[in-house]
Amino acid sequence: MNYNKPIFKAGILSLSLVSMAAPAIAATLPFISEALPSVSQTSIEMLMSVPNLGILSALLLSPFIINLIGKRPTVLSGLVIALISGIVPFFTLNYTAMLVSRFLLGFGLGLFDALATALINITYEGATREKLLGYSGAVQAFGSSLLTLLVGILMGINWRTTFLIYLIILVPLVLFGIFVPKLDVDKVESQKGEQKLAKEKISINMTIIMYAIYLFLVFSSFITVVFRLAPLVIEGGYGTAAQASMISALRTGVGFISGLTFGIVKGRFKESTAPLSLGFMGILFIGLSLSNTLLLTTIISVLIGIFFGYINPSVFSAVAKATDKASQTVGITILIIAINLGVALNPILLSFAGQAFNNHSIGFSLTFTGSVLLLVAIIQFILVKKFPISTKKVTST
Repeated sequence: MNYNKPIFKAGILSLSLVSMAAPAIAATLPFISEALPSVSQTSIEMLMSVPNLGILSALLLSPFIINLIGKRPTVLSGLVIALISGIVPFFTLNYTAMLVSRFLLGFGLGLFDALATALINITYEGATREKLLGYSGAVQAFGSSLLTLLVGILMGINWRTTFLIYLIILVPLVLFGIFVPKLDVDKVESQKGEQKLAKEKISINMTIIMYAIYLFLVFSSFITVVFRLAPLVIEGGYGTAAQASMISALRTGVGFISGLTFGIVKGRFKESTAPLSLGFMGILFIGLSLSNTLLLTTIISVLIGIFFGYINPSVFSAVAKATDKASQTVGITILIIAINLGVALNPILLSFAGQAFNNHSIGFSLTFTGSVLLLVAIIQFILVKKFPISTKKVTST
């Protein structure tokens, strides 16, 4: 199999199309609450957070599942589980069934989340890998925006029909299932003449640990703009929840631009790409806290989306360079766990910060997280200049 064939690359990249599918139906929460008046609001909101628990569970179990059945069957199993569980709420209003199905949706997505990136790192090298990592981010942003738009359209028919958006999982199921055959996934390393790969010891080096902490801090800060944008414009008196939702869709959508341009930007700024992007994000967060017009908030949010789109591929590229191929799937799994923990703990961390500074306003939360991003950016910039990452070579015979 020629790994450079567009259809082979499309099969791997298609996994990113649905990797952010879980929160796409967030707009339906008021309707679910109305349809289930006996269920508490906290329990209703759990339908949005429980997929993250499913993702974390799958990420912890996926290395064992991969060793048991292989990479390709793991991916296909995850796609099937996500497809079936995703559409369950369309057929039932039983809360327990909905909660379990949402957990299984996250579990299915989590089974192939790390592999979506690991397969690129394992199969490709150099500029091709950088470009495909960028494309992966672009596809992810496109998929997230597409699902958000579909939810808006389907809500005009009936809110329960929004759960049919998960039928889009059929796209990667077909593309990956047909055009990424078993031989090319589970034995790609030996196909490339790296027969010793299977004998290499999987290790977790300091680069993985540091970037896990880094992504935890980045995502626990970044998600603030996702959770608090609507309250910001509403309390500011210059926008509605619907307008905030549209701004969020734009912020996510411009990640497509970041993905397409990542290879060019990385070639120009090299290892400084991530800290520079993070630094600009920090400044923009602080600017967003001061905004009092819908236009300015939209512009700032879009710029945040563009710079944020450079972070993930930069990190995964750096980890790919600093680890051998045998350790990459485990390393990426650790990074994704850190991301999900950061997102899940954001409300708790902001609550602690608010108590410490005796300020629980939305403006403060954005200023605080923006300051965290700036501090992390400065530290990262110093570290990448002082300790440049060298490529971890994998010997071949």
